[in-house]
Amino acid sequence: MAPITENPGSEATLSSPSAAWAIIGIALNTVVQPSGSILGAPKHSRMLMRVSPLICVVNTLFTIFFLIWASWTKSFASALRAIKRLRFPPGLDSGNVPDSSFDGFRNSIWARLVSFGIGLPSLIKLYATTGIPWLYVLSSVYTASFVIDELVLFAASRVKQEPLEADLLKTTVNITHDAFRLIPTMVFWSFLVAWYFLTFVIIFSLFNIENPSIFFVAFLSVMSILPASPVFTNIRTPLSLSEFSQVLMIMSGGLFMQVGREEKSPGFIVTGVVSLGIVSLWLRPNSLWFMKLHGFVFGLVFLLLHVSIIVLYFLFLYDESATRKDSWTEKLG
Repeated sequence: MAPITENPGSEATLSSPSAAWAIIGIALNTVVQPSGSILGAPKHSRMLMRVSPLICVVNTLFTIFFLIWASWTKSFASALRAIKRLRFPPGLDSGNVPDSSFDGFRNSIWARLVSFGIGLPSLIKLYATTGIPWLYVLSSVYTASFVIDELVLFAASRVKQEPLEADLLKTTVNITHDAFRLIPTMVFWSFLVAWYFLTFVIIFSLFNIENPSIFFVAFLSVMSILPASPVFTNIRTPLSLSEFSQVLMIMSGGLFMQVGREEKSPGFIVTGVVSLGIVSLWLRPNSLWFMKLHGFVFGLVFLLLHVSIIVLYFLFLYDESATRKDSWTEKLG
């Protein structure tokens, strides 16, 4: 582990290994949380899906808005019972016992509190450090997802369990199906953003530019907005998904960014080819076919992709010299 560099004013920098282990611990705490189904997907896909910060954000907002809506139309107790039905529906994976996995969630609450308590010093250390805005966002996403799920499901375990009203049950089931159809889109963008991030790191880190985060946001915005602009669309009809993927591949080939360069970088081309392959998955009638038939392979790729982002961020973009933390944080370990 890299040593802590002391600075005047009782401050020190946060080494990249310390920051990396902190964010990994925070993420793992959320990923392994047995919080049931995520957006209507099978429970066994939960860990895979919650690796993605995007899915964590969408799932958290979905839970909050559904809770508010159900409380407004029915009652808070009915809303909590509906949340339980959403997260632990009967017969989603196998059998028809709705409360078995929920009982497992309820019985393991103390273990999760201990785990969260162990990781709390790392979270405090990150928030007490300046110069790491992306880690603030990432740690906040994972922590908020964990805390909100814990509070909502704990409250659901305390209300009297009664059958849902017929109209609320019907709405809950319909919302579950609608949310399930959103998963391919979110997974798609998770993949796409991740691949663009890898490309960005590989190419732009070689130039030792200042404020790389700003350049990445600009780069991602261009890659996302241009294909939808009038230049790349038919005036009457937008690009089809297949045409959109081809445009992304051409743009990712760096044709507009490599003009005049003596040495062409293959990074954009690799990213473009992979982007085309990812988009082609969504052209199937059932866009989740690959998760069902090749769940292990897909899960491994999804996990490695996000781990690669963390690794490359700390290798190329993390600037230890720009961080500052007070000396009292050393007591946190």
